[in-house]
Amino acid sequence: MPLLRIVVAGQCPGCEEARRLYEEVGRRFPDLPVELVDLEGEMVQKPDAVVAVPTFLLDENVLFVGNPFPEELNARLAQLYRPQ
Repeated sequence: MPLLRIVVAGQCPGCEEARRLYEEVGRRFPDLPVELVDLEGEMVQKPDAVVAVPTFLLDENVLFVGNPFPEELNARLAQLYRPQ
C-alpha cells in the first residue's frame, strides 16, 4: 500500500497550509496511510527527494513541491491510489 508523506518545517510559511491538507487527506482517503514529517522533530531525517518544504511524497516519488490546490491533490491521489 502506498504511503503519502507530507514534509514540513516549523518556520516554513506554507507549511501551515500543508498541515491543513494533511488533515483533509486523512478525512478524504481514510485508508491511505498519511504521515506528517516535521523536519524539526527529534531524530527526523530529511528524505533524499526533498529539496524544499512543503513537499508531498507518494512512497519516494515527489508529487508536489509546495502546496497544491486541494482539488488538485485530491484528484491526483484518486488517480494514483487504488484501495485494496
